[in-house]
Amino acid sequence: MRNYCFLGNPGTGKTTVARLFAAILHDSELRSRNVFQESGAQKVKDDGIDEFRKLAQSAMDGVLFIDEAYDLDPVGDKFKGAPIVNELVTLTENERARLTCILAGYEDLGSAETHVPFAKLFKDWI
Repeated sequence: MRNYCFLGNPGTGKTTVARLFAAILHDSELRSRNVFQESGAQKVKDDGIDEFRKLAQSAMDGVLFIDEAYDLDPVGDKFKGAPIVNELVTLTENERARLTCILAGYEDLGSAETHVPFAKLFKDWI
């Protein structure tokens, strides 16, 4: 199973589509649980690595959604962001049969497309 990066401006439906996608994964029997664990990157950093591990564990066999993922900046935030990113990379590699991770943020998320196998750009709709 793959992990995803949903990019687009605020209000373009990234979270809504992620929730629907999680349900589709479950309905298609690609994920055994209909679970969608959601958190913002800043909250994940503030809560720390142990709470992040608990959050990820509760998402097993379902979807972990992290909004505003650009806040996880492992270079600019070596004390809070880097440990979370390191754990996230390990999880997405070691638990790919049990966990789908969706990162969301703005188009200027940087090189997220190179770190996540698939990036989906949400167009602005007026």
